Amino acid sequence: MAKIHVVTDSTAYFSTDEIKRYGVTVLPLKVIFTDKEYNETDINDARFLDMIKKEYPATSPPSLDEFWDVFAEKTADDGEVISIHLSSGLSGTVQTANSVAQMMQKSDRISVIDSGTMGIGEQLLAVTAVQMAQQGHSREEIVGALEQKKATMRTIFMPSTLEYLRKGGRIGGAQALIGTFLQIKPVLHIVRGKVDVLDKIRTTAKALQRMLQELPNDLSHHDIYCVHWHNKPGAEELRKMVLDNFKNADVHISELGPVIGVHVGPGFHGIFFAEKV
Repeated sequence: MAKIHVVTDSTAYFSTDEIKRYGVTVLPLKVIFTDKEYNETDINDARFLDMIKKEYPATSPPSLDEFWDVFAEKTADDGEVISIHLSSGLSGTVQTANSVAQMMQKSDRISVIDSGTMGIGEQLLAVTAVQMAQQGHSREEIVGALEQKKATMRTIFMPSTLEYLRKGGRIGGAQALIGTFLQIKPVLHIVRGKVDVLDKIRTTAKALQRMLQELPNDLSHHDIYCVHWHNKPGAEELRKMVLDNFKNADVHISELGPVIGVHVGPGFHGIFFAEKV
């Protein structure tokens, strides 16, 4: 059976140890300031927070050449690739990966997966692909399982400001909230890969409770993460609320990084959950 390689991008936020453990290949997205372009994986996240206060940067996908080199290497000797990336509603990474697979005329050996999400959701899809490949499943079987898991994924969050989503053009259905932010606490979610409004709440406490209302009653068969960017106390508070209200929950903390952080803004926190495959 052909060896199956799993490729993802830096917005899955694998640690260095996790990359070695799972054997995934990670292509970095870029952060572009006026005077310099950085690979996301090379940015000091604490310093980056100071940098974006002075200049709002652009972000971009890995290049065609980077995808080409990785796909060529991994498909040598009859290898196959499952390439899992940041939602196409938030980035052009999926489009770039698909374009390269088509140019190489290897679409029959490369499956590009639009995760429909970001961060830990993307990471869990990649880990599932690795584990299924190790168990001897075919590329087609793995892709089918990933599509099933994708359908159960939810990300619900509360930004500290809509300014970063607005600047980055990722605000989606939340555009209508501009100008009213001081009067409400918007609860946002990712729908069909894009940011939209779930509800508009008057206080932070009620907004957090509103997030909990979206969780299934039985969480024993779910992956659950409280996600954040530069707001670990908020994520810890949210984790405690989930544990207090759902006795069968196993809740983890996951921090985002610069590319997603520049769009959601510091202070972001929320809940990601998905059924286990």
